[in-house]
Amino acid sequence: MGNLRAKVLAALIVLALSASTPAFNAIMPVNAATKTYDWLDIELANNSEMMVGPFRIVAHVSAGVVDLYMLEVWKDQELCGIFQASNQQEEVQGVVKAYCREGGPAVFEIHLYGTESTTAEGGKAKFDIKNSVYSPETKLRLHPVTPTQLVFNQTSTVVDLTVTVMNEGSGTPKWARLTTAYGRVEGAENATIELVATLPPVDNPTNFSIPPPKPREGSNYTFEFSASANGKAYAKLVATIGVSYPVDFKKDEQHSTSTHEVWIYDPGRVQSHTVRFYIVVGYIYRDVGVPEVRINLNHSALTVQPGDQVSFEFTLKNAGTGDAFNVSIWLSVQPPLPQILVVSPDVPGLTGKPFTGSMTTPMLVPRLPKNAVTQRIKFKVIFPEDITIMGSYFNTTILVEWQDKVGKNFQAKVSKVIIVSEPELPAISISKQASPSEVSVNGTVNVIVKVVNEGGAPATDVTVSDTFPEEYFELVQGKTSASASSLGPGKSMTLSYKLRAKKEGSATLPAAEVQYKE
Repeated sequence: MGNLRAKVLAALIVLALSASTPAFNAIMPVNAATKTYDWLDIELANNSEMMVGPFRIVAHVSAGVVDLYMLEVWKDQELCGIFQASNQQEEVQGVVKAYCREGGPAVFEIHLYGTESTTAEGGKAKFDIKNSVYSPETKLRLHPVTPTQLVFNQTSTVVDLTVTVMNEGSGTPKWARLTTAYGRVEGAENATIELVATLPPVDNPTNFSIPPPKPREGSNYTFEFSASANGKAYAKLVATIGVSYPVDFKKDEQHSTSTHEVWIYDPGRVQSHTVRFYIVVGYIYRDVGVPEVRINLNHSALTVQPGDQVSFEFTLKNAGTGDAFNVSIWLSVQPPLPQILVVSPDVPGLTGKPFTGSMTTPMLVPRLPKNAVTQRIKFKVIFPEDITIMGSYFNTTILVEWQDKVGKNFQAKVSKVIIVSEPELPAISISKQASPSEVSVNGTVNVIVKVVNEGGAPATDVTVSDTFPEEYFELVQGKTSASASSLGPGKSMTLSYKLRAKKEGSATLPAAEVQYKE
């Protein structure tokens, strides 16, 4: 045959057709197809079958000296025709008519390929269906019978959700399964939804097999759910019902047109379709929402010394889904040694009046709408100068309490620890130099006294004084004392003067002295 495909038509066996005209009521009308379909690269195992519209094709493989491949075409219980090819025949083709043995318009062609079929692994018949008026698309769809949005003012309910599993394709899948998934969308965090039962009843209502409906047919299934907000609250819940089924063909978009589609045999894939039902319970509480008050806090340094103060400034923001009511703000410092002073806003009986420990009456915000922010609230924590417990920790707490619209209580709290450290002190050092160490009568000696603050705090009322043996020396330049109101950390001051020797002898210059306040 070379590269040419032989067209063997003589091997086509068609059952004899009745010569008489069928009765009118026995003939089903077939309209001219507006679109045709090619089903390509089909491999049907021995004794297996597939549907082409209302027609059932059964494959038979017989191995022998000559391998034979047979396709039987049935419509209901009527055998419409037999197509047979051997392994020596490249192609056998024929036409199937709408009314089977009674004729009618052609509804599809069968192209059976003998040389491409095989007896291996039980045998497979290779064939195409061309120019078919039936689409190979398998398409199950879910259609809700129950409305997909159900709203109840009561906070718990039981609902029946009914769906129709409809076959909108031209083929019937080998199997089909229904699955369910459900959960909370929004609202009360402890809201629940549970699948109670199905109709018809099944052992596992969340995942079960169903009889696949035939083309243009459907079946109804009902799922009973219980839904609850578990309290005086709003909740939106969802139940998703899905159908999954196998498909044997995929569309060749590249070679398809608006009037003729090409589909390739590709078994083993699974498709699905879902429908969602939304169930709202406690709708009357929807505007209540869940208020969430957050404390946004700023403060100065939290490590202080006696006599220091720490400044706090904060706002409250309602970041929740509902308004907050009766917002109460409590301030406290423990242990109750330092004082709290509210600076702003102006609260009669509270602002500007220091207290220790905890507030006895809170600051009150009657209503804080969602997304609203309060004005800035400022207060100070003041430590006494004579505090004797160094290294102590003082816990400053802001406690906020509030309610939602139906009176449910909430609270938020933030705490900061203030540490009272040991105070820094001045550390004064003094040095004295005299040169030269030997001098003749009437000679001079230069004296320099230096005072340095090597501590971490300033020294105040600093006074430096020095003396010399007046029997041997007299002051001829400068002063022997000096003072400063303050000497900061790392700073120094210098006292210098000049002496003249009056007589011979050996004299010792005494140490200089410094006096200061810490």
